[in-house]
Amino acid sequence: MAHSGSQSWDLGRFLKTMAFFNVIPLLSRMNPLQTSEPARASSTSDAEISFQPSVVVVGDLAAPMSRGLVQELRTEMIPVRSYPWPQMSPDGAQAISSPDPVPSSAQSLSPWETILVNAALVIVCWDAGQPLSTLGGAVVGTASQEQVLFDYRSPQAALSERWGALDDVVMGGVSASRFDWADGAAVFRGRVSTANSGGFASVRTRNADPAYDLGAWHGIALRLKGDGQRYKLILRQDSGWDSVAYCQSFDTLAGHWQTVHLPFAAMVPTFRAKRVSGAPPLDPSRIRSMQLMLSKFEYDGALNPTFTPGDFELQVKTIGVYRPVPVPPVWVLTPTAPGQAKELEDDKMRLITAVTPPWSASDAGDALSEQQKDWLPRVDALCRQVVRSISAD
Repeated sequence: MAHSGSQSWDLGRFLKTMAFFNVIPLLSRMNPLQTSEPARASSTSDAEISFQPSVVVVGDLAAPMSRGLVQELRTEMIPVRSYPWPQMSPDGAQAISSPDPVPSSAQSLSPWETILVNAALVIVCWDAGQPLSTLGGAVVGTASQEQVLFDYRSPQAALSERWGALDDVVMGGVSASRFDWADGAAVFRGRVSTANSGGFASVRTRNADPAYDLGAWHGIALRLKGDGQRYKLILRQDSGWDSVAYCQSFDTLAGHWQTVHLPFAAMVPTFRAKRVSGAPPLDPSRIRSMQLMLSKFEYDGALNPTFTPGDFELQVKTIGVYRPVPVPPVWVLTPTAPGQAKELEDDKMRLITAVTPPWSASDAGDALSEQQKDWLPRVDALCRQVVRSISAD
């Protein structure tokens, strides 16, 4: 159903919006500005993604080798994530990816890319007969490291103080949205209408003071589930209410969880949905505010190709940052004798059998972090212990 024509404008909601964002000083005295200090991840128990470096185990999780290794690692208090073979969907969680094609603008992570996020070490528990082709690019190129900024997997009391609705009511429209918590995620939802020449709904944080310094990171990482429409992430590096907005659009797959990576370098400087020629690139070391928007328009008058007036919903579990890092060491555990594991002979992977000599720091040169140097000898001993146990059966 199209929403056009003229509808009654809500003056009270307009004034409430202006007060929340400290635009009208007199009104804002009744609703003082609070800095939007980012939350930190309180738990890494969610198997879909971990923001803490961990050992990742991939294999038949019901088999003795995989099951035994995961148990030993947990006993040693080493953070571990486990993924089944060969589906590569997180153990005990909804699958990261789906068989449906993912729009390129969404930049969703593939199953192997998901495994590599914050992985200090990847261990593949391999039994003869299982194809290793799914390793694919896991042992080449770069992986990804992420850090959560806003974690909405559990209720956050500050949600309504940090985020406020910023809809087309500010220009006479009648769209309405909200950002509240439900079922393990913050939910941006409402009803968008093109009446009164409107056509957008959004939620925006109050200005952060001091600004977020995200200069050490490559871009924003969003863990979300949408309704099939194209949304925008908007960042501002100035505290002004109507300052230049740095935007990037992303598509959603209706009903599917996605991890979306949005590079800072690809953010488009705009002013009221028009590109600003000659504007400086975004400076991620001084981010003042963040905004999520559903709009009828893309940029410079172009229409959003997936926009549909009416009800909408975008669930957000986490908002974080990411950066590329070298691929972590990849170890392949197998009870198979070395001469029978021709498929595994690859200088990018370390094969561990019952007769593999102990690991030493000199094996990998100076590329290891201090954390890896602490973990790897302990993990190596556990791996060889598990493989010897399986080989003896």
